[in-house]
Amino acid sequence: MTRRIKFTDYIRKIAEADPKLAEELYKTYEETINKLSFEALHKLLDLILENVKAFGTWQNAGRARAYLFEEFMVKLLSRHLRGYRILHGERVEIENGYKMEFDIVVKRDSKIIAFIECKVDMDAARLKTSAFSLMLAKSAYPESKTLIVYLNSNVDRKLLEIVSRKVDNIIQLNEKNLKDYSLT
Repeated sequence: MTRRIKFTDYIRKIAEADPKLAEELYKTYEETINKLSFEALHKLLDLILENVKAFGTWQNAGRARAYLFEEFMVKLLSRHLRGYRILHGERVEIENGYKMEFDIVVKRDSKIIAFIECKVDMDAARLKTSAFSLMLAKSAYPESKTLIVYLNSNVDRKLLEIVSRKVDNIIQLNEKNLKDYSLT
């Protein structure tokens, strides 16, 4: 089952208390997702942080930022991976009926091609959790690729090097590599 909560769900909740902010969030969201604008993505991530109270708690604001980045990645991948299914928040069986949820799962027909974990702000704890989840995925689906995609990091380079030997790729998404890979 794919993730049911979307960034727009947060906007709808905010609209009840602050229609003007909701309108600004929605306008920037539309630009971010429809145009795959990296600049708009960062503007929206900052706007969320500037209005944490409207999201109720820091945790809700953080979750909204995570969902937004995941939706951005789903849209980006969907635009460039024709013939693949890009699933957001997909639960996948790992072993003996135990299922885990991954930010993005890429499938071709029924075969899992890749597992992707997305992080807006990656710290050591998030990196280790993502790496462990992806190592479990790789053990269950050895032919699949495993990737961590992030925007910001304060992780020690040594830890990044260790983890990069355990997952297939770690990518810091930025405007330059979007253009280098012709993804926009």
